[in-house]
Amino acid sequence: MTQTNQQVTTEESFAPVVRTESLTKHFTENDSWLNRIRPNREVRTIRAVDGVDLSVQSGEILGLVGESGCGKSTLARTILRLIEPTDGKIYFGDEEVTSYSGSELLEFRSKAQMIYQDPFESLNPRYTVRKTLVEPMEIHGIGDNKQERIQRAGDLLEEVGLSKEHLDRYPHEFSGGQRQRIAIARAMSVEPELIVADEPTSALDVSVQAQILNLIFDLQQKRDLTMLFITHDLAVVRQICDRVIVMYLGQVVERGPTSELFQHAEHPYTQSLLSSIPLPDPNLQRESIRLEGDVPSPINPPSGCNFHPRCPKVIPPENWAHSHEEWRRVLRYKTRLKNGDVQPEAMRRELETRQNSVTDDDILDALYEEHVGEWTPSHLGSQEGKKNSTQELPPSVEEEIRRSLNVAITDSNTKAVKLVDELWNTVCATDIPDEIVTADMRSASCHLYDETMPGQPDRAIGVVGSKAKSSAPNLEERK
Repeated sequence: MTQTNQQVTTEESFAPVVRTESLTKHFTENDSWLNRIRPNREVRTIRAVDGVDLSVQSGEILGLVGESGCGKSTLARTILRLIEPTDGKIYFGDEEVTSYSGSELLEFRSKAQMIYQDPFESLNPRYTVRKTLVEPMEIHGIGDNKQERIQRAGDLLEEVGLSKEHLDRYPHEFSGGQRQRIAIARAMSVEPELIVADEPTSALDVSVQAQILNLIFDLQQKRDLTMLFITHDLAVVRQICDRVIVMYLGQVVERGPTSELFQHAEHPYTQSLLSSIPLPDPNLQRESIRLEGDVPSPINPPSGCNFHPRCPKVIPPENWAHSHEEWRRVLRYKTRLKNGDVQPEAMRRELETRQNSVTDDDILDALYEEHVGEWTPSHLGSQEGKKNSTQELPPSVEEEIRRSLNVAITDSNTKAVKLVDELWNTVCATDIPDEIVTADMRSASCHLYDETMPGQPDRAIGVVGSKAKSSAPNLEERK
C-alpha cells in the first residue's frame, strides 16, 4: 500500500469532461450592511462545500454519496454555476468556466444539464410538455425550425417511455414517474455533454424507482453520456456507478472505483455507511457500525478532521494508556461539553423538582451519570457491548472528568473544555488530514493512512467469509 501525506488526486490522467479545483461555497447568515457595522451582531458562515477536487471522465457515471446535509446538492449546483462559488475553479474540458457570464454561460449550460430530485417542483405547471421540451431547443439553437424541434420533442418522449400524444398535456396530468421521465427528456433536449442527476428517484414511489434507474442507465449507455449521479442510497450507487466519491460535511473523505470501494472501504465514515446496507442473505455476517450523534453544523464544524467526534476509530492521545472504547467514552463526553449539551443549571432545576435541597455534588453526580456513566460499549456497536451492560472508566480518568465537571458547575463550560483538552487531545482533533493515496485510483482523507501519524490503518469493512452482495433494487433485466 502506497502512502503519502501530500495532497493528491486519483483521477485518470486524460482530460475529464468536468473537473473542480478546491471548489468552495460558503453562505453567510445575518449578512447585511447594517449587521456588518454593528459590533454586537455576528455574521456566521455556513461552510456548505469546502475545497472539493473532483473530475468526471468522459462516458462514466460518477457517484456522489453522503448523508443529508453533507453538501452534495450544493456542490452540484455550484459546478453548473446555478449558484456562484465562493472560491476555487471549475473546468469544462480545457476551459475554465468559473468566470463565465452572458453568452458564454448560456453556451455552457447547453452542454451541462441537471435532473432535479422532485419532478413535482422542477416542471413549470403552466407549460405543456411540448413547450417544456421545445423552449430549451429554441434558446440554445437546437433544430433548424419549429417543426423539427417538435419532431425531436416527440422522439424524446418515446425514448423515455412516453408517447407523442403526451406533448399537449400539462404536468398535473402525469404521475411522479412520468413527470421525471419528462424532466429527463428536457435535460436531453439540448444534447448535453454532462448530466447531473440530483437524487432523481428519491421523491418517487418505490414501485417506479427501478424503472427510472433503468431508464437513466440505458440512456447513458446508448448515448455514451457523462453523468454525475448524486444519491444517499449506496445500493443504487453500486448498481450503476463506475466510481464513487464520498462526502462528509462539505469535504471529500474517500474516492475510488465502485467495486473496490464496496469490497474494501477505507475511511471509517464509508465503512459505517456500508455497514448500514441490509444483506439479503441471513447467513452472511457483517460488523455493524453505529455512529454517535448527528452530522455537526457546517456553521461551526469540528476542528481537525470533521468526522472525528463521531468516528469509531478515532486515534487516542499518545498519553492514553487505556482501551480504545474507554477513549471513545471520554471523547463523547468532550464533544458534548464543547457542544453545550452539558448544562449544570438545567440539571440543577431538574433536581430541584425531585428533592428539597440540591448541592453542587448532586449536580456533578447527575451530570456524570447522564453524560458518562450510562455510556456503554453497546453504543459503539461492538461485540463486547453484547456481553457487558456497563463498564466503569479507570479511576484516574473518572477523577479528571469529575474535576472538569466541577469546573463547568462552578465556572464555565469553556474552562472545562480547556481542562479536558489539556489532559487528552487527539491528532484527529488538531490536524486536518491530507488526502492519502492508498491504492491505484483510490484515496482516503484519514490520519489512519498517514505513516507520519500515530496509529495504523485498520481493516476494511466487509462480509465475513464471503464477498459482500448488493442489496440494490432488483432492476428489470436489460435488453
